[in-house]
This record gives sequence, C-alpha cells and structure tokens, in this order.
Amino acid sequence: MALEEIQQKFSGKWKLCRSEKFEDLMKEMGVNIVARKLAAAGKPEQEVEVKDGKIRILYKTGFWDREDNFTLDEEFENERNGVKHKVIASYSDGKLETIATPIDSELPSQRTVRDVVDGEMVMTIYAREVVCTRYFKRL
Repeated sequence: MALEEIQQKFSGKWKLCRSEKFEDLMKEMGVNIVARKLAAAGKPEQEVEVKDGKIRILYKTGFWDREDNFTLDEEFENERNGVKHKVIASYSDGKLETIATPIDSELPSQRTVRDVVDGEMVMTIYAREVVCTRYFKRL
C-alpha cells in the first residue's frame, strides 16, 4: 500500500527550482567553501521510482551523481561527500523520510522529509539546528 502511494505521489523526474538555507546545511555537514558555492549554483534533478518492492532515488547534480536503492524500514548504507552513512527510510502521513547517520564521523545525522505540496516536491533537510528546504518541480 505505501509503495503504491509513493509511486503515485513521487515517481518521475524532478528539478530544483529554489532552495532555502542550503549553504548553511552544507557548512554544517563539513562541505568546503568551493564545493558549497558550486553546489549552491547547481539545479540538481532527482528521479524517484518504485520497482520490485524497492524505492530508487537517483540524484544528479552536474558534478556528482548518487543512487540509493532501498526497502522501507530496512537499514542500508550510502556515501555522501566521502562519508559513509547508515540510512533508514520510512513512509507515513504521505511523507517519505530518511535518517542518515554518519559512520565513524562526528558530522551530524541528517533527517530528510519529502512531501508533495501544490505540485512541488518539498524536501526538508534537518541537521542539528539547521533546517534547509528545497523545492522541486516535476519534469
């Protein structure tokens, strides 16, 4: 049931149209100033797909791509900016949430909540006291 809802609500390609506090988030995550400026200037895309009981999210930023394939409520690992994370994804109240906890790093955990509001995918990212919101339009 959750996967069907995720497929209907989130599947497809999305492109960033605006961001709030993204540079603050990257600074909190230990990203150097050059990489922060490059990332802030980019208009990344996300592609969300549900297939064979798994969720696939492909991130394309122009200077790095990352693909996450996961099952809801099952821990998996990924790498972000050279740091490995343990990640768990859940779905409730129409929102897809991931919590990424760094392995062997003092960097903060990141909680990412995706929702679709007025036709836009709203991705809110929490890291310590920083709250970043990114808005994506469906392509």
